Amino acid sequence: SSDLSSRRWQQCRTRILATMLDLITIFSAVGLQQELDEANAGRKNLVIREEGESSFLEEAAGQLSTAFDSFDSALSQGVGAVLSFGSEESSSSTEPAPKKVA
Repeated sequence: SSDLSSRRWQQCRTRILATMLDLITIFSAVGLQQELDEANAGRKNLVIREEGESSFLEEAAGQLSTAFDSFDSALSQGVGAVLSFGSEESSSSTEPAPKKVA
């Protein structure tokens, strides 16, 4: 029963993350389309904005990037700790036992 509910939760979480990614993609595409329409209407060149001028999507993308970087480093540290713990455990179990001298 708990295995089934765990699997359902995993599937639900995957769907939620996929939906969030779809929404971010749609918002990005809409923003890009608006900028292209503005550039074509005014025949102006698209340029990178100055530091002080940022849109909501740019700020959201920056915050998501920071969050993903933090998550990635935490995950790497956790996996590294687990792997190093496992290697210490396996190396100590493969060492021969010391012989007693009488």
